[in-house]
Amino acid sequence: MEKLKEFFSSLSIPERKQFASRCGTSVAFIRNVMYGQRVPGEKLCVKIERETDCRVLRQDLRADWEEIWPELRTDGPIIVDGVIDDIEQFHVTETPGSVIVRMSASGRPVYLKMTEEAAVWFAHTVVLSPNYKSVAERLPFV
Repeated sequence: MEKLKEFFSSLSIPERKQFASRCGTSVAFIRNVMYGQRVPGEKLCVKIERETDCRVLRQDLRADWEEIWPELRTDGPIIVDGVIDDIEQFHVTETPGSVIVRMSASGRPVYLKMTEEAAVWFAHTVVLSPNYKSVAERLPFV
């Protein structure tokens, strides 16, 4: 919960109230989550992830995240089925030793965790390419 504590403590008191409201909860409940007294529901985890621009990931909020979101495991290559033909958003968040690339492609959210080097390659080769090819074939995961 350190990432949530760090993010939340960086906000002013009015910003904390606004953040909690955007997440559909209260400041008190967020504090309970931060100190391990309550476990956030799946929907709240997703809202916190979105409202923090991925500075706090849903994986940071629940010990059982792999059971809920097995597609977010990064212990091997992430397979994105099909061809990305329309990248609507592209957002990069740096984490220790890696980068989280969050994008919306063809109306579906896609999360990729990769090294900084792979993220630069991804941005130049896939995102800036005139025709997108299968991401599963083109990402050099390590």
